[in-house]
Amino acid sequence: MRRAARLVGRPGGRRQRKSTLRTRLLLSAVALIAVVGAVIGTVTTIALKSHLYDQLDGALGDAAERAAGPVLAPGESRLPKPGSNPGTHGDALEFVSRGPQEIGTVGAQGGRDGSVAWALVSTEADSDSGSPLP
Repeated sequence: MRRAARLVGRPGGRRQRKSTLRTRLLLSAVALIAVVGAVIGTVTTIALKSHLYDQLDGALGDAAERAAGPVLAPGESRLPKPGSNPGTHGDALEFVSRGPQEIGTVGAQGGRDGSVAWALVSTEADSDSGSPLP
């Protein structure tokens, strides 16, 4: 007796079809493009972050140099001389309003308790008078 051949397939009578070469190539190309796009995006983000931090560090360094004032000669001191008027609280923050300061630079002077005692923010100067805007 011969046995009848049975078709073995998925339940429901559907047979699994193998994907064509075209489908596999298309999926591979799409996956490769997605991976390359993700790598380019990541590298660009890291490079831009590094550049912006370097730019910020340079701007903060310049502002700190202007805040520190000119370089003192050997033996000079930034402390007020005995008996002299040390000036007002605004003198220490003069760097905010002079020199090539970027708009929005903030200078603050701390109080003894750690709070902000006095602060200034650089603003855009009026082109007619050269004085700061209110």
